[in-house]
Amino acid sequence: MFKSKTHETNFYNAMKEVDSDNYATQAIIYLLTSETTLWGKVKKHFKDGYIDVFVLHPKASSKNAYALLSCAKDFESDSCYLLMSDLVDIELISDKTFDTIITAMKIYRYGFKNLEKT
Repeated sequence: MFKSKTHETNFYNAMKEVDSDNYATQAIIYLLTSETTLWGKVKKHFKDGYIDVFVLHPKASSKNAYALLSCAKDFESDSCYLLMSDLVDIELISDKTFDTIITAMKIYRYGFKNLEKT
């Protein structure tokens, strides 16, 4: 479920502040904590269980980090930063990032606690 032990640790630390019924924020935190460098750049904007993804513009981000942040923005606002054609483009999004996004979609739909049970 997690890309690395660091991802898991960062996610659980951040989740201490997140409302258990806020599936969108759970999914966003899952995405942003999946890349250590990305989380290091954006975690200062995480306060009181919420992160305003629209103030995030990390410089020199990888293609995968950009995809994760775009997906987080889509979760927050029902926007279309990340297109389906982007998701299936193997040159744009790595397999690991694709799996991370799919897991985040499941978290958004069912909630993290419910996903853990499956």
